[in-house]
Amino acid sequence: MISKGIRQRTIFEVIRQEVVPNQQQLQKKLRQSGIVVTQATLSRDIKELGLVKGPRGYQEPQTGGPSASEEHLDHLLREFLEDIQTSGNLVLLKTQPGCAQTVAVALDRVHWNELAGTLAGDDTILMVIAEGYRSTEIKKRIRKIVS
Repeated sequence: MISKGIRQRTIFEVIRQEVVPNQQQLQKKLRQSGIVVTQATLSRDIKELGLVKGPRGYQEPQTGGPSASEEHLDHLLREFLEDIQTSGNLVLLKTQPGCAQTVAVALDRVHWNELAGTLAGDDTILMVIAEGYRSTEIKKRIRKIVS
């Protein structure tokens, strides 16, 4: 069985590479990539990823600009974050099982200057903090979002 994170990353890859006008076509493209998904699961993925359907099919939200991405991240952090710890230039986020990759994608999309990148498992996200920033600053920023 393919993990939720791999499935959602593949969805992003597909919509970035070609026009996908509807869910049936997206489902077909995923199947060609070896990922079999139900329509209900695909609908949830589309919603969680914040995809929008425009004249050229599904795409990442761009009309709302960074504020839409920030709002989406804020929502995901409030809903799924369970714990946060820091060590050196690293921040470790614990999420509900199966949610880490969705949150990590949202973190990567907001393009925080402080964040060099993320690595996600099933329920854990490792955030690497960029040179010149402190992990404690990120921890405070995230705590402020979820409080």
